[in-house]
Amino acid sequence: MKPAKYSFLFASIFSLLLIGCQSRESKIKNAISESLRSHQQELFNVFHPIGTAESVKIHSIQVYGNTVDVVLTIYWQGPITTDGYTKVAMRYDGDVQRWTGYQIIATNGITNAQANEAAFDISYEIGRDLFDDR
Repeated sequence: MKPAKYSFLFASIFSLLLIGCQSRESKIKNAISESLRSHQQELFNVFHPIGTAESVKIHSIQVYGNTVDVVLTIYWQGPITTDGYTKVAMRYDGDVQRWTGYQIIATNGITNAQANEAAFDISYEIGRDLFDDR
């Protein structure tokens, strides 16, 4: 995952990770929830090539020192799948101020990785056909 694609989600989270107060965890959770919901389309675009995000449901947010783990489901609509969902586990590392990884747990749509692989396969076949015709 490229940092530029999802850095919008945690622009202010790093400063919250440094707060040394009792409500630190609840402030982080609230900021994450607000950010994810207000940027649901950008979040969807990280995982899928086409479609419209309709809502985000946050299942859990865990704070461990300067690390935040989030499990959420994005509900979306696409040109083929009208009742799309993508459940994702994501990790934010406050020490480097970046998302350091994600895992798609479940989805009923085509992911960006699958679309890129299909495009590569198609272009390979076209190239092979061009050279075989010579």
